[in-house]
Amino acid sequence: MIKLTLILFLNLIFSYTYYKDIQPILNQYECSECHIGEQPSAGLRLTSYEEVMNSGIVDIGSHQTSFLWQSVQSGWMPPYSLTDVSDEDVNIIADWIDEGARVCDDGYLYLPEVADGLQDEYFNINIQDQDYNPCFYENDVQVLSDIIAVNEFQNTSDPFKLGTQTWNTGRLRFLVAGYYFSGVEEIIHTLPESIGQLDDLRSLYLEWNQIETLPDSFTNLTKLVNLYISNNRLTHLPDDFGNLVNIYILDLGYNQIDGIPESILNLDILTYLWVFNNQIMELPNDFCDLGLNWDDDDTFGYPYFAIGGNMLCEDVPDCVLNSDHFNTSLEQYYYSVQITVEQDCAWLNSSINDEMFFGINNIYPNPFNPITNINFNLDKSEIININVYDLYGNKLETLINNKLLNAGNHNLIWDASNLSSGIYFVNISNGLSTSNKKIILQK
Repeated sequence: MIKLTLILFLNLIFSYTYYKDIQPILNQYECSECHIGEQPSAGLRLTSYEEVMNSGIVDIGSHQTSFLWQSVQSGWMPPYSLTDVSDEDVNIIADWIDEGARVCDDGYLYLPEVADGLQDEYFNINIQDQDYNPCFYENDVQVLSDIIAVNEFQNTSDPFKLGTQTWNTGRLRFLVAGYYFSGVEEIIHTLPESIGQLDDLRSLYLEWNQIETLPDSFTNLTKLVNLYISNNRLTHLPDDFGNLVNIYILDLGYNQIDGIPESILNLDILTYLWVFNNQIMELPNDFCDLGLNWDDDDTFGYPYFAIGGNMLCEDVPDCVLNSDHFNTSLEQYYYSVQITVEQDCAWLNSSINDEMFFGINNIYPNPFNPITNINFNLDKSEIININVYDLYGNKLETLINNKLLNAGNHNLIWDASNLSSGIYFVNISNGLSTSNKKIILQK
């Protein structure tokens, strides 16, 4: 029993596959240099699994009767002018044949059509393996399929056509699935719980979607280095967001986030933190312990820290309050220009004076695309109307029509998907008083 267990254990350790182990050997000893093209040496092509197996030189399960092993073991191949295959590599070939001549490791999908189509059908896929390897980790592929399924995409069904992807040794390392900027034709509203299985992912770009929450499993992406998720609808971050200990760049701009979890202090290598144009009213205790470069820009002109356009008005940490980028944002579309967006403290003034004025308090983000928040105050219970007008005074859309609302602060989320880019005016009226605010829709 012990002997059998040992054999099984050794087989598990020394389990070889074609693209991980055998093709590199054939390449190393230049077998692939002669056995390639329209007129390969001896009529044998040895540049892919199909070619090797169809050639008849492998007798699965028996290396001794396999011509491939016989040729390299005897020294007949490669030719005498080239270096003989080492004993170690000969044994690897033998073990591979005896183990069943597997093409990929367990848990990996053999998809040669994907890799073959890199330059045409799958032009948004990049494979960074040193050697050609059409083996893809099944769980990673499934997560991409889950994103498509949970969002009920109509025009995308192939997981390898979701955005821009980079794979390395069969694992997904880089994913750009931002609406507008990566070839994604449909908006992502929801991230599946399975997203946490992308545990080898290093860069994730999800800008310009309509994601409202991050699933609990998101914090399992512990190898993530770059996270860009600006211009979404996030209202909060998971409490254990600090589990993402390898985060270097974190872009949360142009969301609706109301606070930063304490666990962010665990991000020891965080270098870029962009949280501009949210609804943050307070920051964690000891926030300054992050040790960011609070004032400077990098060589490309990007700030290391930017927090403009929030609601930081009381008990602001000194490192933030005194930062040169306390009111800094990046312009919404191309992130190429720094802009100044003051902190919104209207809520503080209202609470201090214990008075509620009538009118529009704030519209954020502004500029926006295509979702924005219209925050307004009523000094008493009354019937109001909120309408949207163009520059010529034409009423385009009614958001609230003769509706009785209580006194206090109210927030209305407006989706302007049906309008084109341009300048508009939001008007609130109670029949006696009116308030207007200019907004910019940029698509």
